[in-house]
Amino acid sequence: MKKSIILFENLNNSRHIYEKLHNRELKKEQLIYLDSNPSLFYHSKYYRYKDKIRKIRKIGLLKFITYLITKKTIVVSGSPGFYQRFISKNIIFLNHGWGTKSTPGHNEITNKKAMGNYRNTLKSLKYIICLSDFDSTYYLNHKDLLGESKPTFVPLGSPRNDYLVRNQKDISLLKELEKVFNIDKKEKKVILFSPTHRDDNIRNEIYLESILKSFNDIDEKLGEQGKTILFRPHYYSKNIKHKLDKFNNIKYAGFDEYHDVRPLMLFSDYLITDYSSIFVDYLLINKPIIFYVPDLNEYSKYRGLVIDYSNNIHTPGPKIEDLSDLLKITEQDFCNYDLDKSKHFFHNYTDDKSTERISQFIENEFNKI
Repeated sequence: MKKSIILFENLNNSRHIYEKLHNRELKKEQLIYLDSNPSLFYHSKYYRYKDKIRKIRKIGLLKFITYLITKKTIVVSGSPGFYQRFISKNIIFLNHGWGTKSTPGHNEITNKKAMGNYRNTLKSLKYIICLSDFDSTYYLNHKDLLGESKPTFVPLGSPRNDYLVRNQKDISLLKELEKVFNIDKKEKKVILFSPTHRDDNIRNEIYLESILKSFNDIDEKLGEQGKTILFRPHYYSKNIKHKLDKFNNIKYAGFDEYHDVRPLMLFSDYLITDYSSIFVDYLLINKPIIFYVPDLNEYSKYRGLVIDYSNNIHTPGPKIEDLSDLLKITEQDFCNYDLDKSKHFFHNYTDDKSTERISQFIENEFNKI
């Protein structure tokens, strides 16, 4: 069996690498792209099992068995499963988000299944592609995981972020989104509001209800200030859109309608978020960030953070505990934060060449096996 590279889709990351490697004229049988339908992941709790079976079928059972025997394969995956280590000793991990949350989370440390999965992940991986040297200081770095084999962290960037850097001045993209959302950017400032999931359904529902209640209070005043919020709840949060229909200055921008958040990031003038890694990516386009953290103490204890919210480099923007405080923020409130310093803390590279670097790294590894 010839050597092969198998790429598992991961939120726009593997697709870019596949296209780059394909352009390097690797033979068809040497480069296998196993795409996933992302909507299945968010609507079926059995997705992981179904998807593994589907992917094996796509490879072909005979080929799959051959991979188990030869292991002349590089696997690039955003969700390395236990079974992948039987395909290859050369698994490269592409995470979808970096820089904010403890992994494992505090809520997972006493969960035997979760910690077992992390141990298997550590045993399986050869390399972890990350954004910066900082990532290796916290990711899967917990005392209960000591003794497990450690993969090598390689800070090369994230392929999907190349799009952000490359399209910052794409006027046609902005014009298109103006039509989609019926917003005139000459008259309105656009605020992308993208919170993260609260790790359990009860906490998440309470949090979302508090946001919707606050929307009632600020909708009219947003219009008076010439502002519009694009609300993008975490993709685990469902059935939100109809609850926004009554608002004039708050529009729905959820995953189910806009799979790719990157155009929305470029369209916006500001970002509001909390503990989501979206702000780490947003730093690459040099736009102001506001942190809405009404449950900072609770979230820090329950999930855990690797950043210090009192550190202006870690969280480069004003912090609010009530959404109504958004209306009080002025341009002066952003002056105490150095976005460039924060960008270079979270990113070793700030260019649009991550796909090129990672593809070259994979090809070099491919030539070794």
